[in-house]
Amino acid sequence: MAGGVRPRATLDAEIRTAYVAALKHAAHVHAICEEGRAAATRDRADDDADRNPDRHIECPALVLWSGRREHKNWYGGACGLLAIWHA
Repeated sequence: MAGGVRPRATLDAEIRTAYVAALKHAAHVHAICEEGRAAATRDRADDDADRNPDRHIECPALVLWSGRREHKNWYGGACGLLAIWHA
């Protein structure tokens, strides 16, 4: 996290501190790695299936989304998740 892949300004100091604290525990690191593996495999397959135009959520849903820069920049574009939820 000190040099990292992302510039220091990407994460607020409070969030960085929480990440560093969590990464001191092997079980937390393991869980983060498992989540990454799922995102690249099972979650991806599920997401692809959910993009079928005939699949829709069939109940009322309230979707809350962060307006902070990280989420807006990562997911706010026309091809992002917000566009999928709007559809």
